[in-house]
Amino acid sequence: MTRDDIIRMARKAGLFDVPYPHPTNSKEVECFASLVAAAERKACERALNELRGSVSMFATSKEARVHNNAVTCCVEAIRARGNQ
Repeated sequence: MTRDDIIRMARKAGLFDVPYPHPTNSKEVECFASLVAAAERKACERALNELRGSVSMFATSKEARVHNNAVTCCVEAIRARGNQ
């Protein structure tokens, strides 16, 4: 995540609409944290999807299936975290 991404999310959350983050502005801080977490989940999901099918050419078909199933389970777990 780049500095610009973080600033964009902070603006979207309304953190620049208040003088400074303060416990009374917890709604904005929670919104910002939620946006950052969602961006991280999405980045992790993308990285895992790139691993799908990347098993060594010397792997057996069973090993390839196990690898791809593990990647799929990880992606599903990350998605589930976003729904909690």
